[in-house]
Amino acid sequence: MPRWAQFAIFLSLTLLIYGGAHFFVYRSFAGMMGLAPGRALWALRTFFIVAALSFIASRLLLEWGLNPAVRVSYWAAALWMGLFLYLLLGCLVAYPLYGVVSWFAPAGAARAGKWLSLAVVVAAVATSVAAYVEACHRLKIVDLDIPVKGGSPALDGFTIVQLTDIHLGVIVVGGRLAKIVATVTGLHPQLIVVTGDLMDENADRQLALADPLQRIQSRYGLLAVTGNHEYYAGAEKIIRHGAEIGMRFLLNEKIVLPNGLVVCGLNDPTAARMGGAKVSLADVLGDAGRTAPVVLLHHQPTIFPQAGDLGVDLMLSGHTHNGQLWPLARISKRIYPYVHGLYVRGASRLYVSAGVGTWGPPMRLAAAPEIVRIRLRTGTSAL
Repeated sequence: MPRWAQFAIFLSLTLLIYGGAHFFVYRSFAGMMGLAPGRALWALRTFFIVAALSFIASRLLLEWGLNPAVRVSYWAAALWMGLFLYLLLGCLVAYPLYGVVSWFAPAGAARAGKWLSLAVVVAAVATSVAAYVEACHRLKIVDLDIPVKGGSPALDGFTIVQLTDIHLGVIVVGGRLAKIVATVTGLHPQLIVVTGDLMDENADRQLALADPLQRIQSRYGLLAVTGNHEYYAGAEKIIRHGAEIGMRFLLNEKIVLPNGLVVCGLNDPTAARMGGAKVSLADVLGDAGRTAPVVLLHHQPTIFPQAGDLGVDLMLSGHTHNGQLWPLARISKRIYPYVHGLYVRGASRLYVSAGVGTWGPPMRLAAAPEIVRIRLRTGTSAL
């Protein structure tokens, strides 16, 4: 599907869902605050119309160019998106409560409505601040010991660090990545992998944001696969720039490291939807999984059962952000059977990382950013 068609669908759905949610919150505040027709109601209505259109408008501006004004508008729209989620949740509780008070104690409804409105705003702001701090100032290290087939001494204890969903662009900039790189360097990995969404939409104009990655040192280098956002941003440019800074994208291909580990990379399904060839894991992996230890890099955690059947020892994915903002993880679980953490299926394992960056709001709540350190275990050490 062409990029313009995907953007048109995104725009239509956003107007329908996001706009409808804004109308509900507007009506909730207008009702609880007891606003009669006049300037105050007009101002509130205008604010919510502008707010509902802000993210769409900032995305369109980003399509046309990048300058300080666009950065400010994009940041404001992204912050509002996160704050609005908690205003919406607050109104879903407060507005029905206001209705109950109005029914049973109409004399106190006006005062109760104003206090409920204030409580919703204060709670939403406090929650958003906490989510911003979690996203931008907390980074946890997840340690895993993963058994793999074979007993090669050279492979036992082999250390892989996984990064995913960095989303470099207007929100996540090079300074943030530089801090991540410093953390990764301190983990002394032998191989670093990036499992998609290195860049965000239209970040192809800001490819230099990825340059701190060239300071990462590991024995077997830096491997990557594409995520869906690479195709929104301009995959060819990103892959080419990745090669310039020492990052190798595995594009529906596998390589064999000197220690015998097979690393297989599969393109994100978005590539096929945007006109690329549709390639199956079986086509790329072949018979390698029958005897050799295999690590599969695939952005979306959708093919784990197939990977297990083909003998993949470890699949590394991202994409879900673990919901990014509570309670959205509950929605993610209805879309993806594998949302976050370690999953086991026979002798195969899948780890779905919450990622280190953000999409949309620069916020995370109950979904802390993470770097994953994996130690492969063979033979008796795997027991």
